[in-house]
Amino acid sequence: AIDALPLSKAFERNLNAVHQERSLRSRLFFEPNAEQFEEKQGLLCELGQYAANINELLELMSLPSKNSRVLEVGPGKGGLLEELAKRFDTVVALDSSGEMLALAKGKAKGKPRSIEFVQGSLESYSPKGDAFDAVVLNMVMHHMASPAKAFQKLARLVRPGGYVLIADLCSH
Repeated sequence: AIDALPLSKAFERNLNAVHQERSLRSRLFFEPNAEQFEEKQGLLCELGQYAANINELLELMSLPSKNSRVLEVGPGKGGLLEELAKRFDTVVALDSSGEMLALAKGKAKGKPRSIEFVQGSLESYSPKGDAFDAVVLNMVMHHMASPAKAFQKLARLVRPGGYVLIADLCSH
């Protein structure tokens, strides 16, 4: 019930300012750290330690074999993009960091399937085409300015009956 209570305009402005600051800090983190991304990620948990679990979940998704679409939010250096491109007709890689997106593009260069790379935040993203069959968020929830708003946006991006796959170290 508390979520339904209206907020004062001043509180909404302050909350939006906090969200904008968190979004900016996330982008600013990746600009100087893009090259050391894998090293820093390795201090926490490398993709290889849980990639088989993600692949198993992807196998369990009952998705159409034709015209399937997936969005990966925050693809990092693109570790999952090749696997997603094998399984889906259309793959969109969305990242707010141009530096990280460039690294993911470089890794995907020459791959047999096309991947669309989009620079921008999840909050401001407007997809071209239909809703997605699946959205993948791999170790990115802690970078979201507002996880609650992210989940609301995800609900609009995924088709009815579609999937949101979240891999993270803790619950949000």
